[in-house]
Parts: sequence; structure tokens; C-alpha cells
Amino acid sequence: MARLVELEVPQYRTEEIEHASSVFVGYFLKYSNIATILAWEEYWIGLQDVIRNQKPRKLKLRAPGIDISFSGFPPPTPTVDDGKVVFEPYEPGFSARTNKELVLPSERTKIDRTSNAIFEEIGEVYHLTTEDPYTLTFPRKLYVGKVEVFNAALL
Repeated sequence: MARLVELEVPQYRTEEIEHASSVFVGYFLKYSNIATILAWEEYWIGLQDVIRNQKPRKLKLRAPGIDISFSGFPPPTPTVDDGKVVFEPYEPGFSARTNKELVLPSERTKIDRTSNAIFEEIGEVYHLTTEDPYTLTFPRKLYVGKVEVFNAALL
């Protein structure tokens, strides 16, 4: 027996996500002093491609003391809404995690303070949601231009 499912395919306003992401990466480049300029430039170029083309590819930059990741645009996940299976897309976003690379305690403190300040500033200016101090998510209600909804049979 086939079951009716709904598949939502959002078209994000990529220019706005790209701008916020460029400012985010630029702040880390300007204020952190934790990675070489070349590593940041390579990350930024890859980031632009993933955002412009809404690719599901996750990008990660490993720097001394911190890892910065962009989720990409992961495929939708199924949820049940009023007895109907709905495939809703994830919201793209950034996350950062401290890593175990050896850095001096004073450097670790500087990295933590700088990272907190950047995440807080970018979150407030671009109205991004946050689950913890090191996570920023581009909410669908603000960053999706249009949503195409497809009905399909789930076998």
C-alpha cells in the first residue's frame, strides 16, 4: 500500500546567506589570528560554491584550537505531521568545536573569547538562531525565498 508523502524543496536566498557567511569568515580572518590567510581563502571559496549551488556538502576548516564547519544544505528528513509524512529540509548553518590541538592556555582563552564574540555578533546582526554559543542556523522563515512542494507516493 502506497502512502502519500510531501516533499518540500526550498530555494534559499543564497545572496543573503553568502553575505552573512562572508562577514562571518571575514571576522574570523580579521580577529582570530588562528589560521593562515590561505586556509581561510580556500574555505571561503569552497563555501561560496556550496551556498550558491545549495549543495549538501559539509565544509570544515581545522585551525589550531578550533574547527569551524558549515553544514551545507542537507537532504530533507521525514517527519509525521497530522498523520502525513512530510520531508522537511534542514536549515543550513555554522558550528564550531574546540579541538585537541595543543595551544597555550592564553591562546585557548583568546580563541574562546573571539569565537564567542563573533558568533554572538553575527547571530544578532543576521537574525540567526542558536542552540548553543557555537552554533548559528539560517532559519527557513527568514532565508527561504520560495518552497516547492511535491506530493509523491511512498512505497
